[in-house]
Formats: sequence, C-alpha cells, structure tokens
Amino acid sequence: MEYELEGDLDVRSFLGLDGPRAGFTEIRAKGWVSSPNATKEQLIELCQYVQDTSPVRDSLANPIPVTTTLEVR
Repeated sequence: MEYELEGDLDVRSFLGLDGPRAGFTEIRAKGWVSSPNATKEQLIELCQYVQDTSPVRDSLANPIPVTTTLEVR
C-alpha cells in the first residue's frame, strides 16, 4: 500500500503578510494497493468504508472546535 498526499496552501498569512486564511484550501490523497486475496471491487469497498468511518478524515472534512492552552513555566 502506498499513499501520496498533496494540498494547496498559501503561507502569506502565516508569515504575517496580507493573504487568505492560514490553512489548506484543498487536500488530495491518492493511493495504490494490491492484494493477492481481494478483488478490485472489495478493495474499492474497503477504501470507501475507511473514508466513511475515519475520525481523521471526518475531522478534516467537518469544522470542529479547536482549543489551545499554554502553560508557561
């Protein structure tokens, strides 16, 4: 199994310059897989199942509250 991830990100705001929000505007994932025991259809079904149940994908695809705390010692 192999994955390639890429995304679109404008870093101007992060660098203190005028620009769009400091975050990805799109993230793309592409995967390659082979299996001696599963059919192409089974692998596609598994891929969809993982996308539908992945907490990470869900958090990226849907806005969630983010809380940051800082303890200075």
